[in-house]
Amino acid sequence: MCRIPDRRVFYKVFNTLRECGPLPSAHASSERARNQNMEEQENILDMVQRSQTTSTRRLSARIGVSRTRVWQILHEDGLYPFHPQHMKIYTQDSVMRLEFCHWLRTNRQLLPLILFTDEATFTLNGINNTRNLHRWSHENLHSRVETNFQCRFSINVWCGIIDDMLIGPVILDDRMTTQNYLDFLQNDLPKQLDDVPLATRIAMHFQHDGAPSHYTRHVMQ
Repeated sequence: MCRIPDRRVFYKVFNTLRECGPLPSAHASSERARNQNMEEQENILDMVQRSQTTSTRRLSARIGVSRTRVWQILHEDGLYPFHPQHMKIYTQDSVMRLEFCHWLRTNRQLLPLILFTDEATFTLNGINNTRNLHRWSHENLHSRVETNFQCRFSINVWCGIIDDMLIGPVILDDRMTTQNYLDFLQNDLPKQLDDVPLATRIAMHFQHDGAPSHYTRHVMQ
């Protein structure tokens, strides 16, 4: 038994034909959807251009689309969230780094023999939440955030790279003091270098950074 349409249905159809001409087609519906998608895309990209640190949650709430749709639009445009590195930069660092780069270009044979090292500090108080801090860009801008992270910390982790080998990571207990760092160099580091070829270890250059504990007389010796 088929259902007989109400008279209001015919009345609505009649008014639509009188005011708009032909009934809306599937092509018109797809055209409206395409225009809506283009408008969403333009709005999202415009918001990202005005604020490169905005989140997908905020974009979703402002535009009224799902976060999945926001991610899709950003990726289609080649945008990805890059997290800044946290480090303290001093005025003289730029000159010293440039001089080092010029020196290294003329001594390329040393590259496989340099043990590049660094320590990172991890805390439990969430001062530096690098997971939520990002910048949308088509390429990694290598942005950095100045912070005095060595003033407050709970644990330090050391890691090194020489040629194509990763050394570590090693957990350094307690505060980063001269004595702790010296103990690491004398007792822990030789064990970490067991897999490095002997010829490389004999000619190896050890790279420190600007931490105060790296420049005491005992550590330098």
